[in-house]
Amino acid sequence: MPAPFDDRLQLRLLERLATDRDGDGLKPVEYYQELFPEHHDAVAAEWRNWAQPGPDDDARFGSYRLERALGRGGQGTVYQATDTRLGRRVALKLLNAPALTNAPAGPPRLLAREVEALTRIEDPRIASVFEAGVLDGRAYLAMRLVTGPSLRQQLTTWQHGDGPALEERLRLGLEVARAVASAHEQGVVLSLI
Repeated sequence: MPAPFDDRLQLRLLERLATDRDGDGLKPVEYYQELFPEHHDAVAAEWRNWAQPGPDDDARFGSYRLERALGRGGQGTVYQATDTRLGRRVALKLLNAPALTNAPAGPPRLLAREVEALTRIEDPRIASVFEAGVLDGRAYLAMRLVTGPSLRQQLTTWQHGDGPALEERLRLGLEVARAVASAHEQGVVLSLI
């Protein structure tokens, strides 16, 4: 029986995919499956998420103009976008149809649960939800756009010995811990990966 595809293995795969995409481009899925031989299906699913083309210059989703993909994962893709109604830049999460339809709760309940959980959190370190809904059968969340490197990018940089002094790293780690603790105090469990 194969070992589970745990967070540690998924993080290694995501780091490899991100490095390759930002370098010479993604390699064929078989390359990544050879790196994780016991997890062909999980690797193929993640590779498909990363291999999807990004938006072109005129890509739109409802009133949102998609500018660039910020990240992809099992639930969907997050884009930097502009709400053309308000002229406001947002992080727009477009949920994958399979992630929704395979859920026992179904799309509306799954989306409603995520929105309810996120809107319940009141903490300046956690992005606020501006809008959520379903458009043309695709669920979405529009959230406050937070610029700068992701936590994953920061940790990867630090892992290679680059970055701020230990005191600054500890301060940033403490801010992340405070944000997660705040969410937990408000009844919401956050995933950092």
